[in-house]
Amino acid sequence: MKSRLFTLLFMLLLSNLIYGQEHYQWRRTYLRSAENTNYTLFGLNTGFSTYTGSYASIGNGSYNPKNMNLAISGYYQKRFSRSLHFRIQVGYMGLSAVGGESHESISSENDIFTSSLFQIAPILIYDIGAGRFQKKSPTTFYLLMGTSVFRSASVNYLTVEDGVDTGGTLILGIGFRRNISRKLKFNMEIQSNLSSSEQIDLTGSGQKITTDTFTTITVGIAYSITGKKFIR
Repeated sequence: MKSRLFTLLFMLLLSNLIYGQEHYQWRRTYLRSAENTNYTLFGLNTGFSTYTGSYASIGNGSYNPKNMNLAISGYYQKRFSRSLHFRIQVGYMGLSAVGGESHESISSENDIFTSSLFQIAPILIYDIGAGRFQKKSPTTFYLLMGTSVFRSASVNYLTVEDGVDTGGTLILGIGFRRNISRKLKFNMEIQSNLSSSEQIDLTGSGQKITTDTFTTITVGIAYSITGKKFIR
């Protein structure tokens, strides 16, 4: 009887020790997870950009897919609260128009204008539903809002001129990121830029929208560095 009681007590003690160790390890992993610190991201995104302005085919439902051009950007991003991140983003994108509603006599096979645009942007990012720890790789949706300065070098084949334009943009966007490993995250983003200029395409007349705008749709990979400060 005594031996059975001793065995039972020993088993209870052992199970409590095992549970306590597992719980300690889980809590340690949770607290050390990058998702619960002020982590840093270094990311690279690539995709395509589209232009909206005097020469874009808007309003008639026949947007020309040839107006899509390469867009690429790199960024440094720092989390500073449960839901907020700050990003510095540097990007390049091509912009162009082929055909166009305002110039139906132009062959849709010919470029009306082309532009190479470089951009530097500080961006604020808000995570939707942040702070929920999951054992599986979580997917986080987020909103983007920021401003940028840009420099564009353009060629207009209708007016046979080229030029350089500088200005700023208001950036609004949405995206999501997902952990694919302990250090790597996959993300997809849509960023819409409303510029302060109507001269990116080297024309200021006949605008349906008072300024030139452009949008980027990109996917990318970011490398995560665990922060030293826990965020509850």
